[in-house]
Amino acid sequence: MDRHDLHKMKKLVLFGAGNIGRSFIGQLFSRSGYEVVFVDIVEPIIEALNQRRSYNVIIKGDKEEVINVKHVRGVLASDKDKVVEEVSTADIIASCVGNNALPRIIPLIAKGLTTRYKRDKNLPLDIIIALNMRDAAEYFERELSKNVGDDYPLNKIIGLVETSIGKMVPIMTKEDMEADILQIFAEPYNNLILDKKAFKNPIPDVKGLSPKDNMKAWVEGNYLSTILGTQ
Repeated sequence: MDRHDLHKMKKLVLFGAGNIGRSFIGQLFSRSGYEVVFVDIVEPIIEALNQRRSYNVIIKGDKEEVINVKHVRGVLASDKDKVVEEVSTADIIASCVGNNALPRIIPLIAKGLTTRYKRDKNLPLDIIIALNMRDAAEYFERELSKNVGDDYPLNKIIGLVETSIGKMVPIMTKEDMEADILQIFAEPYNNLILDKKAFKNPIPDVKGLSPKDNMKAWVEGNYLSTILGTQ
């Protein structure tokens, strides 16, 4: 695929190139025809993504399977201007970072949103919150509101899409990680449960997305199973 064709692809900007980011969210969107732009703080991973533009997900089930994830690249989170530009031109955003990193990435997302708004005031955007966090949409709304300003119509044009992450990442040894910095193990389960009603744009045509009408019940159930150690 040449650069011209790549520019015609829809683009997911994905914050977090860790286990869930690479094995799950990035893999689903890439396999459905999206370019995936990872934003992360780990320089060796970003460098490897930009050099190779692909990586392998090793499915550890009854039969081992290798999924080659293509059309990927990376941007260092510290390159703030570049991150803002990627967000402002994204077709969809996803966040796979942990709770502790959210205060650092939300201002970057907000700046990208305001840049986007200056270009087109009627361009909606959805943010998939790939995190098992109680009241995640409310948290994002509150923190984004602090950064975009009172004149920004957040509730009108930004969809904050909660998820229930049920995918587990099998343990990788030091040798596994040293053999290939980008390869990642995963279980066969490959469904992303998300809030059907939260989208402002049409739900992406991505195999593996499982939109639900009663998202709160799914989130509460997953939250309880997580804190009880049953998942």
